[in-house]
Amino acid sequence: MHAAAAIGLIALLGSVSGFIQLLKMLAGHEIARPAAAISQTIMFVISAVFMGLAVQSFIEAGERRRSSPACPPTSRTAARSPPPERNRRSSRVFREGCLLSETLSVARMQSPPGWEEPGQTPEFDEYTLVLRGLLRVSHRDGVLDVRRGKRS
Repeated sequence: MHAAAAIGLIALLGSVSGFIQLLKMLAGHEIARPAAAISQTIMFVISAVFMGLAVQSFIEAGERRRSSPACPPTSRTAARSPPPERNRRSSRVFREGCLLSETLSVARMQSPPGWEEPGQTPEFDEYTLVLRGLLRVSHRDGVLDVRRGKRS
């Protein structure tokens, strides 16, 4: 939307001279190309309406963003032993009246050595970034070792 608004602004600024020429023509002055002034005035009006709608959309989006409450992360402890500490912001969940991202889950997890949990198939995109140590993922096709700085 920002790119469209920028193009609309360029169109508005580029057609303002035709609008000024049309005003001169309506005041009784002779202008060189009346058809060009009319065409540019039409472009000026269309661009001005578009820019007004774009600004209104930006204002409404900002109000929606400010009016939604900040959602604190949830904490949960895994059933397995030893349990990790996990703070998660999950996707498309209304929790205490707030809507989070529709497709992303961000979890900060600190797992003690030897920690395990059963396989999961979440309904959202989940990414893992290993900051220290090693994450070993056992799956039906084998084992994947993810070390610090590698993607999973």
